[in-house]
Amino acid sequence: MSVGGGVWHRRRAVGRLFVGLAVGLATGVAAGFGSAVFLHALTWATDTRVDRPWLLWLLPAAGLGIGFLRRSAGRATAGTNLLLDEFHLDEGDHDLLPDDAAPGGRVPFHMAPYALLGSVTTHLFGGSGGREGAAVQIAAGLAAPVRPALERAARRSGASPVHVRRLLVVTALAGGFGSVFGVPFAGTIFGTEALRRWRPRTASHLRTRVDEALAFLPAAAVSSFVGHVVTTRLGIHHTKLPSLHGPFNLGVLIVALASGLLARAFLAAHGSVHEALRRSRLPVLVWPMVGGAVVVGLTLLIDTRTYLGLSLPLLDAALLGAALPTGAFAFKLLFTAVTLGSGFPGGEVTPLLCMGACLGAVLAGPLGGSPPLLAAVGMVSTWAAASNTPVSAAVMGAELFGPIGLLVFLPMNVAATFVSGAKGVYRAQR
Repeated sequence: MSVGGGVWHRRRAVGRLFVGLAVGLATGVAAGFGSAVFLHALTWATDTRVDRPWLLWLLPAAGLGIGFLRRSAGRATAGTNLLLDEFHLDEGDHDLLPDDAAPGGRVPFHMAPYALLGSVTTHLFGGSGGREGAAVQIAAGLAAPVRPALERAARRSGASPVHVRRLLVVTALAGGFGSVFGVPFAGTIFGTEALRRWRPRTASHLRTRVDEALAFLPAAAVSSFVGHVVTTRLGIHHTKLPSLHGPFNLGVLIVALASGLLARAFLAAHGSVHEALRRSRLPVLVWPMVGGAVVVGLTLLIDTRTYLGLSLPLLDAALLGAALPTGAFAFKLLFTAVTLGSGFPGGEVTPLLCMGACLGAVLAGPLGGSPPLLAAVGMVSTWAAASNTPVSAAVMGAELFGPIGLLVFLPMNVAATFVSGAKGVYRAQR
């Protein structure tokens, strides 16, 4: 019996591994194709908006269109939180789910076109948003049709359909993130790290999290690297950033701690916008229209379009050490909180990277540090703190700025995450 039982367990382990690699391959192809299409569309939308400044005045009308789109999209509007809820659906501690967590159920295929169309519309008309949310959701939506076939294969190999469902979530997170930013190693870690909040409550929770990460890591790696290769083969080339340089002094830690506070401020502002609209008793349909009108008003008030869209020129300026307005990080925070908090689709990563880099660059003067170095620390630590993913953010920093960055970013990310508090941009994290 023991010999037979051992053979059965080995067969099941091998079956789960092959199922994981198959899911990773399928999702990686979907993620790479989806990210390439999305990034090409995003470039078109940004260039079109810059060439036709009058499109900004249509942002409220675009918001109304987004409102109708959201009403027809159903569960897909929950975005990445729907994926996380899918992963945790069978766990017993349902009381840990936030009240507004997405209801359980299969990830719908229409999540992909909703995320693509909604995010491109946001950027075309001037909303301040990111791109990772759309990439992850496009990957999950495109992979949805192959789920039944993967579940049948899983049953034949001794794996459960629940395992397949969780694999699809992990590989969508990994493939979408790795392909859209060109950081396959970070995408691999992000696929497992984003599932749960960073602070395990007991040693048992820590062991469970490590075991869970190891179980899904092969599939996440396949998805992230395949997605990255497919995206680059389809004409997407990611910008290489300069290597880190400058003195690693107390200023680096101060920027990291300030980045944690900045992440906390963004989460509070985003929540305040959502709560204010909820209390206004306005129909949810018009929330994005109101947000769009506020963004237009803010643009007129400060007389600059720097904070619209991805704000990549602002991010580049911060990393190059150029002079920035003192309140650049606060303005980017405000524009993004209003855009996303009112219901426009879009990710949070790029805006958080931008506001964090601006914070680091602005603090470089008073701290007497290197503006590019402190901008890089602020950029990575702000994202780590807001997403509760200090490890994958550190790996992302190393891929963008060179391997030496891992030694700088990892401890700084942990410090920033500690300061930011338990909440994050993904409300469905356990």
